[in-house]
Amino acid sequence: MTGAGSSVAMGQLVRGWRQHVERFERELPKTLEDHTVWVTHDWVAALHIRDALFRAESELLTKEERDHAEKVIAEIDDIFREISEPDVRGLLSRFLMDMHPRGTREWWWGMIPKRGPVREELNGIIDVHEEAASDGKEIR
Repeated sequence: MTGAGSSVAMGQLVRGWRQHVERFERELPKTLEDHTVWVTHDWVAALHIRDALFRAESELLTKEERDHAEKVIAEIDDIFREISEPDVRGLLSRFLMDMHPRGTREWWWGMIPKRGPVREELNGIIDVHEEAASDGKEIR
């Protein structure tokens, strides 16, 4: 399905991805002590928006629309890459209790913020689980 309807939907998804990434960028210097910040569930929501963009690029757009969308999305992805880094410890997967083997999701699912409240939350959750495991306890 192509045309004006798909362009509007794509525009909404692009705006959503941009707004999420820009907010995470603004919140990098903040901590969880600021109760207005976004946290890991918001990060995951942003990744789902990026998934929807990925699907919409291939399913909904004409070639011309797709070329334009790819350029705009690449600009946002560049910001996302600047504020994030590869999740080498698997913090996000562990947070999600993800059963997907590495490599079965798109690249953005393998990224976490370099710093800021989301990273602080992920580190804290994982630290609690690792501490409990070292004490022989299981957290559910």
